[in-house]
Amino acid sequence: MEAGSKMTVYTFQLPSDDNSLKGGVEIAQADREKSLTAQHIDNKAVFIDLPTIDDLKFSLKIGFHVQNIISMYQYFTDLESLLWKVPLENVEAKFKAEDFIFASQQSNDQKHTYYKGGETIYIEFEDDKVQKVMFLYNGYLVKADFYGSAKAYTEYYTPKFDGQNLYAAVYKRVFYNQDGSEVYTHFTDEDMYVFSNGLVKYSKNELLAYFIEKLNLTKKDVLVFDWYKEY
Repeated sequence: MEAGSKMTVYTFQLPSDDNSLKGGVEIAQADREKSLTAQHIDNKAVFIDLPTIDDLKFSLKIGFHVQNIISMYQYFTDLESLLWKVPLENVEAKFKAEDFIFASQQSNDQKHTYYKGGETIYIEFEDDKVQKVMFLYNGYLVKADFYGSAKAYTEYYTPKFDGQNLYAAVYKRVFYNQDGSEVYTHFTDEDMYVFSNGLVKYSKNELLAYFIEKLNLTKKDVLVFDWYKEY
């Protein structure tokens, strides 16, 4: 991916510690995107944190165009789209072929459950397109696949105790290309990013710097930081 010879405005979606700012800031950013698009100015909204399913839904709801959204964590892959395009029947066919048994369907018709022995699988979807698949073993969440135009990344979990509650903590994320090949792994405890080509980034700061380098910015390009957070 390379920035073209025309100006591109990159708006960085930094997380805010003040939840009262959420919503209003994004709406202002969406309005900016509409204005820039109307003026035929190329513009991108950059998610520095990995956007959740709800983040993407909210961004689209307030007017962002999906082609103008960049997820930094997925920028290093060739995933064709952040939007959910994998048919439910394709994913379910895989589990049925592995002898998983269909167990239940949520009343809102957006989640299916399969099981086999001590394994349970929850498939979350919308409009028959898969968004997330969770894998539990003996009741414990062990991993989850997140989807876009293909399987985008997998989170792996380990049980942790915070002094009061036992919870599933992410210890690793693996990001994929459109064809399913692995691009890099994020080890969350160490905040280390190991790429399949041997490249290693040792912090989010380093990953952000590498991301900006990969944008191939020109003197015409503009970076906008609406929220401030030190990385």
